[in-house]
Amino acid sequence: MGSFLSGCGSDSADNFEYKLSVRACNVILLILLLWSLCLKMRLKFKMSKFRGAGIAVMCAAFMGFCSYVQTDAAIKTFDMDTTLFTPTVYYRNNGLALSFIVNLRYLKIDKPEGYSQEELAKIQDEISSGNSDRNVSADNIDLTKKPNIIVIMNEAFSDLSVLGDYTTNTEVMPFISSLSENTQKGWMYSSVKGGNTANTEFEFLTGLSMYFLPTGSIPYQQYIKSEVPSLASQLSSIGYTSVSMHPYYPKGWNRDTVYDDLGFEEKYFKDDFSNPEILRTYISDWTTYQKIISRYEEKPSGERLFVFDVTMQNHGSYVKRYSNFIPDVSVVGGSGTYLKATEQYLSLIKRSDEAFKQLVEYFEKQSEPTIIMMFGDHQPADYITNVVDTGKKTGSNDAFVTSIGTGSDRKERYMVPFVMWANYDINASQGEETSANYLAVRLLKAAGLPLTDFQSYLSDLQQNVPFISAHALKENTGTDCGEEEAEALLKNYKKLLYNDLFDTKHRLQAFYSYE
Repeated sequence: MGSFLSGCGSDSADNFEYKLSVRACNVILLILLLWSLCLKMRLKFKMSKFRGAGIAVMCAAFMGFCSYVQTDAAIKTFDMDTTLFTPTVYYRNNGLALSFIVNLRYLKIDKPEGYSQEELAKIQDEISSGNSDRNVSADNIDLTKKPNIIVIMNEAFSDLSVLGDYTTNTEVMPFISSLSENTQKGWMYSSVKGGNTANTEFEFLTGLSMYFLPTGSIPYQQYIKSEVPSLASQLSSIGYTSVSMHPYYPKGWNRDTVYDDLGFEEKYFKDDFSNPEILRTYISDWTTYQKIISRYEEKPSGERLFVFDVTMQNHGSYVKRYSNFIPDVSVVGGSGTYLKATEQYLSLIKRSDEAFKQLVEYFEKQSEPTIIMMFGDHQPADYITNVVDTGKKTGSNDAFVTSIGTGSDRKERYMVPFVMWANYDINASQGEETSANYLAVRLLKAAGLPLTDFQSYLSDLQQNVPFISAHALKENTGTDCGEEEAEALLKNYKKLLYNDLFDTKHRLQAFYSYE
């Protein structure tokens, strides 16, 4: 259970205030009083023929209770906190005993119905036979003709206009809005909101989906304990140098070890950024982009980079005022307790847009082909979005969509923008909807790189299920694929996830990587 109690608490300490409340003091005093009374009393219990039956009933009731509180229904009914990023807050909100019991649900994942080695072989044969990119190796890829790949997962980067119509004194993302040539833009449905960044990372890098995993689970903490095929290991196998960057503490979400398991060859954390620009209390986006540029300029001409940059600039704690960051975006006619916090958030997003512009303008002048993808990991917390949220409906309302309710949990609450730009010709598009598990496929196609069998499967799946996240699923019922066929495809997806993440002894290694 150590993973639930460590890893990120220190990383988040600056964003939370810990106080011993009057209520907590009273409870402690009451416990001490009862304990002192017990020490002075001699209690005797008489044996009874019903004692055994009573114990059995109590045990059965306790086991039933434990089983029930671990269900999604119970978690939703009792509105339990499922955010593991800050264990102290998680345990405070749910209570120590209940949190411990609920956490047990993450330790064991049941084998999918119909899962067997024979069934996996059948799925593999069907997909492999249709994948023209199979049998790829470093020997038959000329990297000098392939692009450098830069992926930015931008902390809390979102466009809140999907939630409501509001006006600001200045445009928040003017540069990204202006991009059209050699650019693909659209919406990504995240599996998280307000936190749990690592789950978006997990989906992007592995192609697996949180849709099949328990509510509140964090694969980086609970499930990745050894090597797992990822985009990083895949690109490294054909000669790319895979580089991870995160300008914060390495222990957060176990990134220091998970990045090794995912195949990154170089890792840069907070202490690896010298003389960084600090906005509020976090290293700026532009500082990480300067690090990317520096690494690019240091490499030999024949080397190709895959850089995965997880930024920190826009992280939470928007209520405080900072001398080193003055918000310059205001909501016209806005009101509410957290208006100033929302304006600080929007001002940070504007700075992200400006930094992205500088990065694009730099690589626009470079002769080596380079492709850059940026997407948000999640929208900010409810207290920020509530200021501008008017219940606006956006996106896939013309298709069958499974979503988790209304209000702050409607699917619009999980929409974040993605943008992909290249300094060479790629097909331009905008307004498309996707999810994090599909983004790597889009990236590889634009980079002119082959797909693994698993990515070929995801490419086919997306034709029928355009996006799938922990909270929203769209099935393209307008195509030849009906709901039953889409459900069958998802059953195969669940089997493949189980094979890749849990049944590692029988993992179809060649299926998830280049042969």
